[in-house]
Amino acid sequence: MQTLSYRPRGQRRTGYGFTLIELLAVVALTGIFLRMAMPGFVAVIDSNHRSTISNRLMEDLALARLQAISIASSMAVCPSNSAIAVNYNCDSSTVWSKGWYVYAGSSNALTSASAAAGAVLGGPQPVPRGWVVDAHLSSPGTYVNVDARSSSTKYGHFTIYRSGYSTTAGCVTFSATARARTYTANVSTGVVSANNDPC
Repeated sequence: MQTLSYRPRGQRRTGYGFTLIELLAVVALTGIFLRMAMPGFVAVIDSNHRSTISNRLMEDLALARLQAISIASSMAVCPSNSAIAVNYNCDSSTVWSKGWYVYAGSSNALTSASAAAGAVLGGPQPVPRGWVVDAHLSSPGTYVNVDARSSSTKYGHFTIYRSGYSTTAGCVTFSATARARTYTANVSTGVVSANNDPC
């Protein structure tokens, strides 16, 4: 036999769902917690980008050195002149933010013909938007070369940072013996820039 429950007219059911005030309180608390956590998230993302770019550049410089020794011929690394197309042309700039090429040669005279002949080992990988790779190399600092004896006349360092925001930079050094290493450095005041270089 089915039993019917009776609820007086106008009496509200309780225990189902949330009130509008409870919902607004949860949304407000969530917003406060996200606002507090946001700087930490940004710092982690920046650190990951900085490490990725620094390690990729260091690995490509090491690849050029190993290849120069193994084939007993000069290798070079130069900045790409295009971030959106692989056109096998070096840029005559000290900013490597469009990526870089690793190729057989001793200057920044990479051409499509040398690429067609198989002289290019690595093409430009895009650097994340807003990130800068500044080259501070012996003049002119528009490329790196490595000869068969593992020496270079284009030594110096690279500074990797997020433009306008970073107080920490990724630093990649390249020695006259064509060895690369990476580390991080902080600016004492302001943010990292071409003129405020902690490396």
